[in-house]
Amino acid sequence: MDNKPIGIFIIFLGISILFPQLQIALPIGEYFIHKIFDCIIFNECPETINSQPRPVIQRPPAEQALRDYYRNINNNNYQKGWNSLSPHLQQNRKPHPQGYNSYTNWWTKVKRVDVLSTNRISGNPYYSTVDARLRYLMLQSGQEIYQTLRFNLIWDTNTNCWLINNVEHL
Repeated sequence: MDNKPIGIFIIFLGISILFPQLQIALPIGEYFIHKIFDCIIFNECPETINSQPRPVIQRPPAEQALRDYYRNINNNNYQKGWNSLSPHLQQNRKPHPQGYNSYTNWWTKVKRVDVLSTNRISGNPYYSTVDARLRYLMLQSGQEIYQTLRFNLIWDTNTNCWLINNVEHL
């Protein structure tokens, strides 16, 4: 038989006798007494707490999420690109007046997007701000358009991925 429960009981009893003004000691003491007797008499001892640290989920850099987003666009995988936008951005009628149709109408006019550079401005595990220099090659005209955009990304705990929440021109 393990003497730990008895030792804990004796320590608690000593504290209760020495410091009777601690009103909180009574309810806590009753709880521990019940747990100790359950352990001694009925062998229903609580399991030890696992002291192993919980694994930390490594999140990919938000910059990589942007590169993956444009890779999907370049591969004409517009649905996957659309799913990389947060619901907030998907429902924003300024860039997407007709929702997904506006989104695909724009991207079918673009032959390719090159991510020239990315620069993480700020971030934490849930939000990230990334500036990106982009080059668009237009399908019909062959024109090259250069832009620098600031992306605000949020971490989606449901899908465990970064979602683009807002985009602004710099």
